[in-house]
Amino acid sequence: MAYTAQFGGGFSSTLSLEDPKAYQQGVIGDTSAGTQSPDIIGNIHIDQSLGSAQIMASLHQIRTLGLHGGADPNANPRTKCGFAVGAGGSMKFPLLSGGYVACEFDYDDGASAYSGLQDNQFSPAGAPDASDSVITASGGEKLAKRWSVFSEAGISLTPQLTALIFGSYGKFNAPAIYGDFTTYVAGAQLKYEMVNNFWIGGEVHYAGTRSDSLTPNIVDAEGDTLNRLKTGARVAGMRVRRDF
Repeated sequence: MAYTAQFGGGFSSTLSLEDPKAYQQGVIGDTSAGTQSPDIIGNIHIDQSLGSAQIMASLHQIRTLGLHGGADPNANPRTKCGFAVGAGGSMKFPLLSGGYVACEFDYDDGASAYSGLQDNQFSPAGAPDASDSVITASGGEKLAKRWSVFSEAGISLTPQLTALIFGSYGKFNAPAIYGDFTTYVAGAQLKYEMVNNFWIGGEVHYAGTRSDSLTPNIVDAEGDTLNRLKTGARVAGMRVRRDF
């Protein structure tokens, strides 16, 4: 459920209540107890002829059963509130056909889905997936923090052929003895409009992950030491798109 208010002059603001399941990333060391409230998301946006900009924020509930890895019948569920904030913008370059550059920065505390770091699939051995919170050795619960920056730039090489380059960099900080990691992506894309509203394109990118664990001799299930372990993937793909 969402409502958008238009203020004129290119200014607008949106407030929404959204299904929290899409933003749950779990808790390391305990079992999720689901949620009792929707995620609350809002933004303020401006759109002008030379570009656009936006600031945004969200509130995200985290509930755990309080089992702490066991089956304690006396466990007490507990609730914490995570949040995310971000800012982004894009700028057009009239002297370059189709030229633009865009950038976005996100920070979250207990709401990892909003930073784009929730899927660490390129490094299953080198670092764990991002989570919303972590149960510490003392039994307490601390929210995980992360930040990320995304950027891309594009240009029209011909009226039908467009090119863009993109990249991202982010850090995940799990408040425990290990689990921190850094992730980065760099790539490029070409897209050709065969006929009106029918596109075919190709993309290549490199995605890397580095474990930032400071504790030595922590070994994962595959026998790899997590301390400073690096992994990466080279990916190529092709896309066909039809707009109606």
